[in-house]
Amino acid sequence: MPEASKIAGEAAYLSKRLALSVGKAAWIATTTLLVLLVPLIVEMDREQQIVEMEKGQMDVLTKAE
Repeated sequence: MPEASKIAGEAAYLSKRLALSVGKAAWIATTTLLVLLVPLIVEMDREQQIVEMEKGQMDVLTKAE
């Protein structure tokens, strides 16, 4: 029986280590995506606003003629 408890203890240890490693990897992936994607999304939104503003100005200019 001591052999079974030793195996169970090692399995629990490995499971805990695996969970910690997966958690660290998820944290790194999430923060990396946030750091890279949030500025990209903000810039794309800003560009879309500029395009809409230019379209509105063009509509005003073409109606004035």
